[in-house]
Amino acid sequence: MKKNKEQQENTEEKNNPPKADTPDGSVKGQEGEDGGAPAQQEGEGILPALQEGERLELIALKPKQHFTQPPPRYNEALLIKELEERAIGRPSTYHTITSTIQDRKYVEKVEARFKPTELGGIVNELLVTHFPDVLNVEFTARMEEELDEIEEGDKRWVDTVRDFYEPFHKRLEKAQSEMRDLKREEIPTEIACDRCGLPMVIRWGRNGRFLACTGYPGCRNTKEFMEDESGDISVVQKETSTSDLCERCGSPMVIKNGRFGRFVACSRYPDCKYTKAVSTGVKCPRPDCGGDLTEKRTKKGKVFFACGRYPQCDFALWDRPLPRPCPECKVPYLVERYDRKSKQTRVQCPEKECGYKESP
Repeated sequence: MKKNKEQQENTEEKNNPPKADTPDGSVKGQEGEDGGAPAQQEGEGILPALQEGERLELIALKPKQHFTQPPPRYNEALLIKELEERAIGRPSTYHTITSTIQDRKYVEKVEARFKPTELGGIVNELLVTHFPDVLNVEFTARMEEELDEIEEGDKRWVDTVRDFYEPFHKRLEKAQSEMRDLKREEIPTEIACDRCGLPMVIRWGRNGRFLACTGYPGCRNTKEFMEDESGDISVVQKETSTSDLCERCGSPMVIKNGRFGRFVACSRYPDCKYTKAVSTGVKCPRPDCGGDLTEKRTKKGKVFFACGRYPQCDFALWDRPLPRPCPECKVPYLVERYDRKSKQTRVQCPEKECGYKESP
């Protein structure tokens, strides 16, 4: 019994340790003077006791400026991830979605991320205004669910189409009469056409805004332009003079930018319509060809390089050729190739067996 009593006392002491006296005679852990909750220790983030009208002293003032950062723009991987999370589309449609918004110039890639163009912003604004039910992230997900129900036999496709088309048709008729017609809009400018002297206007096209002559269709002159913060516009010079002469009329040749990339044209266009591709300075490597490798562009805007004697010679490559021979295998040209891992462009030999590379 004595042993059990000692064990019980030891247990009580362990569970209720002695309370040390504080310098002012109070005991830590005891209730406050007013019998309320125990006093809080300093530094626990609780405000001290305050009295009405009490004067507070400024200890320190640390000014810090913080800017709210917008969320990062989507790249292809982030956009597809967002589509998956919102149940929009299916894996077979993801590539079509990302390629369509680029082909129609709604977005452009800036540092590998999608940046909306001016055209994309206006098209989005118009569609959201007139078709809010369709231009909704939940619409496609809901439609996918209904298609699954139709496939499983739980819903009739006729009912689904009717529920969608009847309200959509009404909005479409309203939009046709009320929506802005960008193609017909013309903004006058003080810039004169350099061909006929008539004033030029700003119009909308599939690639955005451009300057067009008011003498159309008699004069089809168009120009690219830039607009500064104050709204002033200036013509972008798309032509670069060269030392070559036109093989037909002897006039100077200029380098222009076209739908499929750069090309060399006669400066007397449209009186002389002679053109040729821009040479890279590298001869076609195929024996007995004699053509030059020229810069071209696919319908989707991707640059590639091909023999200027096409279709007689169909040699082509994606990497930009350089008019320098390989110092090891003596191939007459090197190429610039983008390395995705290091995110740098390397100069190297086009022959895989050679393996020559220059430091970036």
